Amino acid sequence: MAKRKSKGVRVTGKWSEGESIVDISRLLLDKDMQARAKICNEAVDEYAEGMADTENNKPLPPISVVVSDEDAKQGWVVDGWHRVLAALKAGLSELPAVVKFGTRTDAMAAAAAANQQHGVRRTNADKRLSVMLIRRALPDSSVASWAAQCGVTRTFVYNLIQKERDTELAMLDIESVPKQMATPQIVELDAETKASSEEHDPQIALVMKRMAIATRDASTLFELIATIKQKIVIAAAANAAEPDITTFLNVQTMLCDLEAVKSAIRNASPHSICPVCGGMGCAMCRQRGWVSVQQYKLIPKSQREGVAE
Repeated sequence: MAKRKSKGVRVTGKWSEGESIVDISRLLLDKDMQARAKICNEAVDEYAEGMADTENNKPLPPISVVVSDEDAKQGWVVDGWHRVLAALKAGLSELPAVVKFGTRTDAMAAAAAANQQHGVRRTNADKRLSVMLIRRALPDSSVASWAAQCGVTRTFVYNLIQKERDTELAMLDIESVPKQMATPQIVELDAETKASSEEHDPQIALVMKRMAIATRDASTLFELIATIKQKIVIAAAANAAEPDITTFLNVQTMLCDLEAVKSAIRNASPHSICPVCGGMGCAMCRQRGWVSVQQYKLIPKSQREGVAE
């Protein structure tokens, strides 16, 4: 098979709209115009092999380029990153391209709409990146318009927006973690009674030490939960460009579950010396000498008189 002849006018100076032959040095690969989550090296190798085969050169569609004006030094590649990289690998100096005049916003919108009909099949990560790109380019457009431009369903766009909102809410929650992590307060005997009890009753002193250890352990767990929440939020944010397991997790639900765990720990934390047995050990305090927050709420008020609230 003879080598396919390139169509279009060779761009040597000023740009012109339409199909042209463009020097690769005049092509700009701007990451803001890239709607691929990552480059497929296998596709680049395959394209490069075909371009280097002068006897059987398999024709590829021309790339798409947007230029700001006819005097622009370079044009934005909005469709054809794999073909440009393949051409460089094959040692080519020029490529056929369809050139259009437009602004940077026009270029971003065109990039968001790329890769729908040809080339490497788009992944969900590619589609998410396309939606993010079109929303940056045209923030005032509708969900229907974004979906149509990117070749995805409205549900896909709605889910992406909801996930972003969940992440934003989680970030706000993380920022307030230090305030929420206050160590559970132990409601002790009044100072005079406590001093007297510790001096004359070693049992009370022992119970107080056990309460302090339990309170410390609860604080450690609160810190661990805060760290987990931060990692979930960071992973979810990073997943916008590169999918991983967080793709299949509902971030807001997980954070709510962690709040439930914090609440359970708080309720199980030490509240006070057991007012029923005075720290000696009984069925109410499970022989520990102290009661938790939740246990304290179950004790009749008439039996709480020995504890200062």
